[in-house]
Amino acid sequence: MQSAEEFLVPVMLDAQKFRKSCQEIKWVSCPECRINFPDVKLSSGICTTCSLEKQRAKIPRMFSAANCMDPGIVPIELSRLSNLEQILVARIHPVMSVYRVKGQQHKYSGNVINFEQDVNLIATILPIKLADSSTILIVQRNGKHASKEFRVRREFSTPGYISMAFPALFPYGNEDLRQARPRQINHSEYFQYLMKFHDGRFAKDSRFRYFAWNS
Repeated sequence: MQSAEEFLVPVMLDAQKFRKSCQEIKWVSCPECRINFPDVKLSSGICTTCSLEKQRAKIPRMFSAANCMDPGIVPIELSRLSNLEQILVARIHPVMSVYRVKGQQHKYSGNVINFEQDVNLIATILPIKLADSSTILIVQRNGKHASKEFRVRREFSTPGYISMAFPALFPYGNEDLRQARPRQINHSEYFQYLMKFHDGRFAKDSRFRYFAWNS
């Protein structure tokens, strides 16, 4: 029979190999679009995407401030906010089910639903009156199971809803997916760029990664 010590030795060795592999990952940055990721390939000192746009003389560059794709530097006041404080000041509240699973990992299930909230009203009157609440309340008056089907209302027509949902990530309220810009960008390109942004704030956020997959 294998002892506990004999069982733990290979596990610890695997953990050491994993940590070593993580430390050996080489992060590559592009000075033009300011992405930072291991799979970035450079050509003449800039990433292949920026190099190709430079050759084709495309103006403005897709991932540039001129094309409304520079989320800016987060002010120190916002950088100090806790997760709960960020939720309280957000004008859009994304509801999602995020779970912490074995190994300190996270997962989510279901859909992300975005609710608009009046931050000023909530800050001065708690709890809000039922007449002023945008929440749908269902009261079961008897023992029978009651249910009602609701039609999903897509939020893609609401400009600025992403920046309003994450004020600490978009401190200036710009660079939203649906805002007008000289060169349009699709959903996949938009979120991939933000997840690779050089300061890592989008990738490190506990909710944004799941929001990006389901918005």
